[in-house]
Amino acid sequence: MDDATGLITTHQSIRGIDTNFTLQMQVRDNGCPARWSPIKTLTVNVNRNPNRPEFTTAIYAATISEEALYGSSVVTVSATDGDALAPYNTVVYELVTRNNQFALNNQSGEISVKTDLTSETSTSFTFDVRAVDGAGQTSTATAQVMVNIIRNNNDPVFSDTGCTVSLSPNATVGSDVLTVTASDADPDTIGTTGNPSNFGSDSLRYSLIGDDGHQNFFSISSSSGKVNLSQPLTSGTITTYRLRILAQDGARFTRSAVKVCSVLVNRDPNPPIVTPLNANHRILEIQNLGESFITVSATDAQSGTPDVFFTLVNNDAQDQVCNTYFGIFRTGGLYVKSDLVADTTDRTQYICRVIATENDPPSRQSTNTGTVTVTVVRNTVPSFVNSPYNSAINRTASDSDLVTVYTTHDNDIDISFNQTDVSIIGRNDNGYFALGGNNDIVLQSATDLASDTRSSYTLVLQVRDRGERAALSSTAVVNINVVRNLFSPVCVDNNQIISINFTTPPGNTIGTFRATDDDPGQGVKYFLEGTQTSKEYFTLDYDNGTIIVKKALPSTGSPNYQLIVKATDDGFPSESETCQKTVQINVDPTILAFISPDYQLTISENDGISSQVVDLDTNPNDQVSFQILGSLSDAEWFNIDTNTGDLTVAKDLRTDRRVEYKLLVQATRQSTVTRQTATSTVTINVLRNENEPVFIGSLNTTVDERLSVGSQSLRLQARDADVNDSLTFRFDSPTADTDLFYLGPSSGLISLKNSLVGRTNTVIEIPVVVEDNAAVNPKSATATVTIRITGDTNPPRFIDDPYNTLINYTLGVGETVYTASARDDDLLGNLTFETDNAYLAAPGYFSIEPLTGRIVVKTSLATDSAKTYTLRLKVYDSARPDNFDLANITINVERNPSLPAFTNLVYSREIPETYPPGSEIFTLSATDSDPGQGRQYSVVSATPGDCGRYFYLNVLTGQVSPALPILNSRFNSCVITFSVKDDGDPSKGALVNAIGTIDIYRNNFAPNFQIESYQTPILENTTQDAVVYEMNATDADRPGTDFSAVEYQMIGDEGAVDYFRVEPDTGIIRTRRFSLINSGQDEYKVRIMAKDKGTPAKSSFAVVTIIVFRNYNGPVFLNENDITRTVYEDAPIGDTIFTTTSRDSDRAGPQSELTFSLSGSQAAQSYFNLLDATSTQQGVYSTDLTIARPLYEDNSDTLTYTFTLNAQDNGDPVQRNSTSATINVIRNLQPPVFSHAYYSVPISYLANVNDVIAAVTATDTDIDSKYNTSSLRYAIVQGGENTAQTQYFGIDSSTGAIRLRQSVASDSATSYVLTVTATDGGTPALVDYATVYFNVNRNQNKPVITSPTLTVTILETENAKEIANITASDGDLQVSLCVGPLHLPSFAHYLC
Repeated sequence: MDDATGLITTHQSIRGIDTNFTLQMQVRDNGCPARWSPIKTLTVNVNRNPNRPEFTTAIYAATISEEALYGSSVVTVSATDGDALAPYNTVVYELVTRNNQFALNNQSGEISVKTDLTSETSTSFTFDVRAVDGAGQTSTATAQVMVNIIRNNNDPVFSDTGCTVSLSPNATVGSDVLTVTASDADPDTIGTTGNPSNFGSDSLRYSLIGDDGHQNFFSISSSSGKVNLSQPLTSGTITTYRLRILAQDGARFTRSAVKVCSVLVNRDPNPPIVTPLNANHRILEIQNLGESFITVSATDAQSGTPDVFFTLVNNDAQDQVCNTYFGIFRTGGLYVKSDLVADTTDRTQYICRVIATENDPPSRQSTNTGTVTVTVVRNTVPSFVNSPYNSAINRTASDSDLVTVYTTHDNDIDISFNQTDVSIIGRNDNGYFALGGNNDIVLQSATDLASDTRSSYTLVLQVRDRGERAALSSTAVVNINVVRNLFSPVCVDNNQIISINFTTPPGNTIGTFRATDDDPGQGVKYFLEGTQTSKEYFTLDYDNGTIIVKKALPSTGSPNYQLIVKATDDGFPSESETCQKTVQINVDPTILAFISPDYQLTISENDGISSQVVDLDTNPNDQVSFQILGSLSDAEWFNIDTNTGDLTVAKDLRTDRRVEYKLLVQATRQSTVTRQTATSTVTINVLRNENEPVFIGSLNTTVDERLSVGSQSLRLQARDADVNDSLTFRFDSPTADTDLFYLGPSSGLISLKNSLVGRTNTVIEIPVVVEDNAAVNPKSATATVTIRITGDTNPPRFIDDPYNTLINYTLGVGETVYTASARDDDLLGNLTFETDNAYLAAPGYFSIEPLTGRIVVKTSLATDSAKTYTLRLKVYDSARPDNFDLANITINVERNPSLPAFTNLVYSREIPETYPPGSEIFTLSATDSDPGQGRQYSVVSATPGDCGRYFYLNVLTGQVSPALPILNSRFNSCVITFSVKDDGDPSKGALVNAIGTIDIYRNNFAPNFQIESYQTPILENTTQDAVVYEMNATDADRPGTDFSAVEYQMIGDEGAVDYFRVEPDTGIIRTRRFSLINSGQDEYKVRIMAKDKGTPAKSSFAVVTIIVFRNYNGPVFLNENDITRTVYEDAPIGDTIFTTTSRDSDRAGPQSELTFSLSGSQAAQSYFNLLDATSTQQGVYSTDLTIARPLYEDNSDTLTYTFTLNAQDNGDPVQRNSTSATINVIRNLQPPVFSHAYYSVPISYLANVNDVIAAVTATDTDIDSKYNTSSLRYAIVQGGENTAQTQYFGIDSSTGAIRLRQSVASDSATSYVLTVTATDGGTPALVDYATVYFNVNRNQNKPVITSPTLTVTILETENAKEIANITASDGDLQVSLCVGPLHLPSFAHYLC
């Protein structure tokens, strides 16, 4: 600080000193004494961060591979800061623009990869980085980082050098075979680093691939691509080794290419032979193009089936014809290449010669040619049989009525050619008629037909076969005449059957003949005709047709009468119809009668109510009703079923005493005509008291001598089958023994009457009797009752003591331990059992039931451990308890009673040969009802003997698992016997061992294709992922396992893998992303491997030949198919009849360029012409059909020309399409016809000029107005004899009216003759001639006598004397009068 000025300056450098400064200041004055100001503080803050970080360069660039690993360094950015102290001079880094590909170490500035760059497609990334010092001050500018990515964009590409070589089968191992080279357009190094990229040509490595074993014979240098022989070829049989050489770059995600090289080994010196030598095949001329119809094959003397391809010989004219129309697939399938319909020569036989050429070197041809003679069936024209057709129908016909039937015929025998369709192509019927469904023509507009007046119509039919583009047709004319006259009578209910009974009396009306007539107002009369027999029994009313019975009808037999009547109308001429009816006379066919007129029956009185007595039967036995007519007193005991005749008991017969009943039974039945009855007598005898009583139950008893008097000792029982019998009992005869007892008569109860004590006889036998007391035929039975008397002479005693038994400790309380048995020969009461306490332990655990002697557990034995107990037993007669017996029972207790037992005795499991060791196969299970005891399992044996070592048994858990890899074993089944034992005392084992069966299923079979070579076509424009072919390989190993699961893999030949792929799971071959249009190859061979999922897998191969069709679309007619047009026969040459257009959807080129032609009808080709095709757009062509020559020159007057219009492209093979064309020609077939050939017309010579003096008419029956009557023109023939006369006459050309052109008054002719013509509108025209005679009346006035009235007198004797002179006048011109004298006696006059 300057003390004078107060200026503070730095005294020394403060750089690197990390602190701020605080200065305390004080000011002193110059007084005396001097004084100081208060202290002030100055804080000096030092800016220690004046500098910003600066990057060493503005742009950082690096080039790396797309396979750079995560975390690998890309580039390091660097910045500096000029500040002296930290943190002002420390720098950290930040990303200005975030990215997902790279990470920045903010301390070091190192940029590294943080993601998988192969998932990206960009080839460069650019982002900014900034530097920040420790105080947060950023750099003055950011640095730009540019990272270029070297990507593996290109597949390796093999050189175009061919790699098919021939090799001797004796070539030495190690010899060079061939060398392949490939290149890769990717860079070999990464940027300017010089580090290898693993993408370029330098990284390429070669290897042999494929599973067909071919590579086993060869090896390849991975670096140079040189292939050497590694195994003698003499050990193989293959003639063509296809080496699939894989070139791969060194990338982690490698790109590769495959080239197939062929090594041809000439093992077979024998050329192929085509078979069969001669073959014949028959096809239709419309055989589908490109479809194989016969296949040839080849053999050779060594291999049997050589690898060959087939071609057609094309040396001479015959061969050239074959090659024009036929082709052959390489596999031997002959097919049609060009449409046979277009062969205008219509040849029916083509001879094709086939040769076979080996695919393998030296590629020899077959020593023979196979000849295939192809017979082509040509379509022939169908025709109508017996045409034209003429038919007549009634004007009152109804819709759908048959008009006529036509018949068509086609000589062809093949389907399509011999199938025809008929249509109407010409008509003048206004649509009255139509085709039916059964080769017939039917009426379809009856109302319009009835209102029309014409009587004839014409239809033109066409029959056309279904020969597609070779279809042919012909026509026929149908002339239909309509009958418009009256109808005949029509029988109503004709052939009716009239059924009457034979009892119908004479005079009865039984029916009516009736006929109708559609002609209004007409009646019908009926005349009986037929046999004399019919007329004998029946007559007929003439007017109304009523049928009347004439006499009594026969009652037997089955007479039928045929009545024939003629129904005649009263029209003129009359029409009649024969009507028929059948009269059927109903008679009774049989007489009702019982099978037996009298029945004698015997039944028991014990037969219950409703029990059957007899089933009465009649003849006939259907629809018969029954009733009892006899005595009421007898009838009330029985019933009869009115429908069945079943006679049953109605009341209890035991309540009656009669032994005989008589019944009169009547049967009634309605027969066909009359109701019939029949009767029968039924005598019923009843058996009474049939059964004697029978003792039942016991007749023996034992009583104690101390039995009290009056006590019951025995009850007698008896039964009697006779229901109502009353049984009583009695002693047979009194004895001393019977005095001891009393027998109740009704109850049968024997009771003690006197004491038995002291009797020495201990067995008493007493005869007894039981009686039924029946009123009729009473019966009885006897028996002997035995009574034994006992006393107390024998004490009770145990049987078979002492006792010993074994029980389980688990025996429950109340369960039986043992049952003691005892006997007492003079037992009075009940044997009673007890235990005593002689042995202290046992009574605490066991007890005995007093009456049964059953020893049971009293207390659970599980609480004790003793194995033996002794129990004393006591038995006595309950009536004499002082007399008893004692016995001991030793009870042994089994403390390990239960044996272990397998839960299942049979275990089985099927496992694959690849089943991993240690994995559970099955686990044994055993149970032991003894609590707390463990079990141990063991192997007893194994079959076969060595299989047991492959399996391990856990003795404690029972789990069985593989101990060794089963794949190394040879057995298919191992049967192991297992045992189990417990750890009880003593230890016990299971009585029955368990059997475990382990079946091994193995991968025995490789997948199998049915055939090794397949062939399929495909269109060149097939889209991506389209199905090309579905392969199917089967594996005979167990279904549902990995061994039978097949997956597919494409190995590929040449470039097939670029265009096709196979789905691994389905075997479906699909197209890849590349289009086949520009592939330049018409055939691909795809090698498919089918392999199972075994370890190791087994595989097989098949080759699919895919043929690419480039010309896959045929022409398609756009405007119409089956073209039909109508023209006049005089249409001028060159007139266009129709224009047709066809499109071919193939791409530009010969395959979409079209030409047109006619075929199928020589006549059509003569009269019609197709103009050259013109194109307005790609693939679309048109042509005109024109008239080539006048149609009227066709002398056959063809009404319809049917032909085939063909369109074909110029592709290979040629694709064709055709449509039928029908040209209907309207012809001038009928000439005009004058209504009269000669006309005679009188005219006056005074007729006026222009007067119509006559008219001629003509008609023309052609259908079209151009040629029919409306087209006619009339003219007078000039020249010849008519020359002088035609000056007087003219004719109207349209109407035929003849007019006077010049007066004939000045002429003296009295007649004129004209020849006139009627000409139709055809070209050439048809003409008819008529002659017209004109008679001129020139004497129209009568003469008039002008002489006055004269009176002349003459003598009667005068003769031939003129007596007067008469004068007269006449108004006609140029008429001379001749007036003569009147002569006698004729009075004749003369006129000149």
